[in-house]
Amino acid sequence: ALRDVASPALVLDLAAFEANCRALRALAAGFPAGCTVRPHVKAHKSSGLARRQLELLGPEVAQGLACQTVREAEAMCAAGLGDVLVTNEVVPPKQVARLAELCRVGHAVGVCVDSAANARQLSRAVQEAVPGAPAPPLRVIVEANVGQDRCGVATPGEAAALAKEVAGLPGLAFGGVQTYHGALQHVRGHGERREACEAVHVKARAILGALAAESIPCETVTGAGTGSMEFDAASGLFTEVQPGSFFFGDVDYGRNDWGGDGADGAGGRPWGQALFVASTVTSVAPERRAFVVDAGLKAVAQDSGPPLVRGREEAARFRSGGDEHGIVDVLDAGAELPAVGDQVLLVPGHVDPTCALHDWIVCVRDGVVEEVLPIDARGFEAAASASPELARVYPRAAPLGLRGAGLERCRCFTRAARRGGLRVDPLTPGAGHEAALRPTHLEEHEVLAAHHAPGRQARGLRRHAGEGRHGFRPRRVPLAEMREAQRLGAGRTGKR
Repeated sequence: ALRDVASPALVLDLAAFEANCRALRALAAGFPAGCTVRPHVKAHKSSGLARRQLELLGPEVAQGLACQTVREAEAMCAAGLGDVLVTNEVVPPKQVARLAELCRVGHAVGVCVDSAANARQLSRAVQEAVPGAPAPPLRVIVEANVGQDRCGVATPGEAAALAKEVAGLPGLAFGGVQTYHGALQHVRGHGERREACEAVHVKARAILGALAAESIPCETVTGAGTGSMEFDAASGLFTEVQPGSFFFGDVDYGRNDWGGDGADGAGGRPWGQALFVASTVTSVAPERRAFVVDAGLKAVAQDSGPPLVRGREEAARFRSGGDEHGIVDVLDAGAELPAVGDQVLLVPGHVDPTCALHDWIVCVRDGVVEEVLPIDARGFEAAASASPELARVYPRAAPLGLRGAGLERCRCFTRAARRGGLRVDPLTPGAGHEAALRPTHLEEHEVLAAHHAPGRQARGLRRHAGEGRHGFRPRRVPLAEMREAQRLGAGRTGKR
């Protein structure tokens, strides 16, 4: 049951999630012909959840996925979820090489560029990875700055010039343009948001005109997010939209006016809140009319404001108590305080960075845990199972279905190796969440730590020697294999 889930934990209400998918299908039915949905996985970073999205939306609505990082693309490709577009510029050489590796293996991948230098870099990497390919293996989208002043070429003429350059580079295929304006997603008023989107449409038309003047075909116009997709799709310019938060909801999007009756009557929004962070009351202060939960900055993102307390949205106010604590002030003098040990569900202020703080999504239906999905696209290191070469060097990790997790070199394990060595290799699923180690005698250069070991950071893993519920078993990795993995870009992880 949900009440038995150890906190803090990321929780998905499957009924609400599925209702959101149906709501998006209904919205998409009203889109102009030729406009489809490309769900953005940066919201949740889980290949298992992405598969559910595609299945529930159906191929007539969604035919591909949007990603923001190479790691996300690798995780989706490893799960067999083809037609992936990285809606971002990829410049670091190792990440460019990893993108080219996906092309070599045969995955359908696209990426955005806003400079000729980056386009040439991609071309060289693809030629090296896939020499003599019969057709350009990498689809390239030219990103245009339509007002956010983040990435993108500045003028329609620059967009046409870059598109022409891309089309002439070996290994690359010009696929279209991206005209995304992230800041418009949270313009609160429905009418004001429509007007702001219309300014984007004026710039998009100018770009398409410049491409047509140069006789450059443009098969894709992509962009739009949860807050703007209804207007962007209705413009007739976009061939696809990229909603991410729509499937889950958060406090920030909940502040928007959606201009309709809505799924739950709140601001006319067409989606219902589906994602929560489960926390536990650890302390109660009746004299302050407050209580403390075990979800702090490391469990729920607060960049877009504090979370709301489910069931006490107007009667309580959450404030940060530090890394591991959240303080909830009860504003209603007549409201009863919870007891120590009670479970409290928090509505995150911003869904994307909240998901990035967790290793698992606990999927519940009617208060019962139905499935636990790994957030397998977290971080920035290479996903081993996206490529046979990487998979050979880095075996897949599969606790509770975790796939595509790399291995990271870890100094604390190196120190342990000098004292006799500890080695983990998560190859076998198990029912529990505690990782364990067997002692082995390895040389310093052979010691690697498991990435995303459930519920433990590397320094904690050392303390859990023994057989282990996940069935971790030692495996020697020769120095040559480690160096080969590093050559392929599967280096250190961002998680420490």
